[in-house]
Amino acid sequence: MTRTACLAVALTLAVACAPAGQQDLTPRLSGVSAEGDAQLDLVDRESALADALDAEQADLGEALALADAPGAFRLEIEASEVHAIRDDMAQGPPPPLPSFANVLQGIAMTGVAELSVAAIVAPAAAAIHVTAQGQITQVAENIWVATNTVSDGERLVTGRWAVAWVGVGWLAEMRITSSDGAYNNHRWFAGFLSADDNLGWWDVYDNGGNLAGVIEWLADGQGNGEIALIATQGDVAGDTLSFWSLDGEQLVALHDASADDDAWVYVDVDRSGEARAPDFNAGQPGCWAAADAEVPYADVACPE
Repeated sequence: MTRTACLAVALTLAVACAPAGQQDLTPRLSGVSAEGDAQLDLVDRESALADALDAEQADLGEALALADAPGAFRLEIEASEVHAIRDDMAQGPPPPLPSFANVLQGIAMTGVAELSVAAIVAPAAAAIHVTAQGQITQVAENIWVATNTVSDGERLVTGRWAVAWVGVGWLAEMRITSSDGAYNNHRWFAGFLSADDNLGWWDVYDNGGNLAGVIEWLADGQGNGEIALIATQGDVAGDTLSFWSLDGEQLVALHDASADDDAWVYVDVDRSGEARAPDFNAGQPGCWAAADAEVPYADVACPE
């Protein structure tokens, strides 16, 4: 799953610099990207916004409580069930026999995927966190803005976090401006969170204002849902990384668009599972036993 690192670099470099220019600083329905919507099949933006109105026309709503928003909106992504296996195995070293190659491969692949996701979303997640610590002001009905300024040692960078209630949820944008003029109200990422917290997205933009990547998610508030990330530029354009959870089952999957190949790590409710990568086990899935097996997590034959 090493290609995930390339996907991370592609999206992280999208914010290396920003063009100057004047833009409408209120998140609006007209700014929702049809191009971004077309990248992933997870969220239907047209349906999600079917009854939406721009902030000026929408009924009065409340400010977005960022602390109560789902983790996906705050860009917090992890494979908890794989972590549980890793922590369980850490209670003591496995015996030398039988083999534990498959589960260790799955843990390693998930670690790479999570590190890659962190590389993609950490700057944006930090920006959300830092900016939200600044002064939050209601600037108009259904429109709120938070700003904060930090120094990177060479310049001051001001983040402008704007949120607009549109009747069915909140549109949000992060723009940045720097004291050296490299950034001037640059729209770094823009997205949406539904009123019931069950779906949303982020679009990430490069220094030319072009779409560099998309993040979408669905959730039910009970730990079930899916989040997917796709790069739209460079050698990894079309590569998709996704995390799926349902009633204790979990799947981490990478689709390599250029090779038309898939890698994945799957964990069942009993913590048995399988891992598949093109450079492991001759490209065939490798499976492991459940937590309550005679030898937990040992290599086993995959089901037919």
